[in-house]
This record gives sequence, structure tokens and C-alpha cells, in this order.
Amino acid sequence: MSRAAIDPCVLVKSTNGSVDEVVGVQVDDTICPGTSDFLAYEERTSTEFPSKGRTLVVEDSVGLNGVFLHRKSGAIHMHQRKYLSELPKITRSTRLTFKEFTSIRAKYAYASFSSVPDELVFSAMLAQFTERRYNRKEEDAMKLLRKLSKLIHSGIA
Repeated sequence: MSRAAIDPCVLVKSTNGSVDEVVGVQVDDTICPGTSDFLAYEERTSTEFPSKGRTLVVEDSVGLNGVFLHRKSGAIHMHQRKYLSELPKITRSTRLTFKEFTSIRAKYAYASFSSVPDELVFSAMLAQFTERRYNRKEEDAMKLLRKLSKLIHSGIA
């Protein structure tokens, strides 16, 4: 298995250009869609580490932390459209306290970690805003957040 190019918490096993298995790790939650052989391997490996236990999901659709996986025609499709559509759109008229800013910034950061590198750049820049800096440069913070909002919302189909 190798790390996905855009997220070190996603591991992928490919054969001949086709994705065979995917492991996604989110803090203390893991989702592992894959073949029977892969799941048996994952079961043997996971017993080497302390965990909350394992639940086998056999439905054709499952969600974890805002990311949804659907089995269709022998392939697994992943999306987070519902999570993204629930993110508030940030406009020029949006005004936020620092507490509101940090909450929304975290939601956008979470969304950007499962997306394209452009969004990660904005999230990293927004993470630099402490309360003191936000109070001095609120306009700069909101401009970045608007750009990230526009980028994410323009990609929702």
C-alpha cells in the first residue's frame, strides 16, 4: 500500500492502474473497503494495535465523518457532496467573531483534506490566524475564507 498523493491518511493499493483497496484513517476511525483477501489481511494487522473494535459493514453505501462510499458495478465511489453542501457560503457581507471563524475554518479544513491541494493551501494559511492576528487582520482572514468557500462550493455538482 502507498499513501495517496493528496492525503497521508489515505492508503491505496493498486494493481495495473486499478485501485484494489483503500484505507482511510481519521484520528481514531478507520474505513477499509476492499476485497475479502484484503479485509482478512486488515483484520490480522489491526489486532496488533489497540482499537475500539471492528464493525463489518456490508451495505452498498456507508458514510464515515462526512465521506460517503458507494459500491456500484464492482467499483467503490467516494464523495462528500452532502458534507460540502452543508458548509456555509462565505460572502463579502459575512461577519464572524473569532470563535465563529475558528469553527467554520475547521469545517472547511476538514473538507479540504479530502480534496485538491489548492484547498489545502488556503486551509494552511487560515490556520495561521490566532485570535490576536484575526482581530488585527480580520479582512485578510475573511478574504482567504471567501476564496476557500468559493473554491469548494464551485466544485459541488
